[in-house]
Amino acid sequence: MPIMVCETAQRLDTKQRAAIAKSITDAVHDVIGSDLNLISVVLHELGQDQIWLAGKPSQDVLILCYIRGGRPMALKTELALRVSAAWHEVIGTPEDAIEVAEIGRASCRERV
Repeated sequence: MPIMVCETAQRLDTKQRAAIAKSITDAVHDVIGSDLNLISVVLHELGQDQIWLAGKPSQDVLILCYIRGGRPMALKTELALRVSAAWHEVIGTPEDAIEVAEIGRASCRERV
């Protein structure tokens, strides 16, 4: 169940939110093959003073990719590049202002 959490100080309208959610979902599906119904995209629009870089307010975008651990580095790199490109193409943020981090997580299962 991949979860992509996008943190931004940019203001997005409804069409942009829908487009970026679809684009990131498609990128995740294409790269790691997860079922579309298992991929979540969460958009957090923060205040202008809530993302900082070098001690100054920043318009950078932070995308945290929560995916199952143990995936090859090449696959994680491809995912980061595709997710960054998706944000750039839909929203227009320069790619050098988009930070993508992979956070591996163990599979969680409920015990009966």
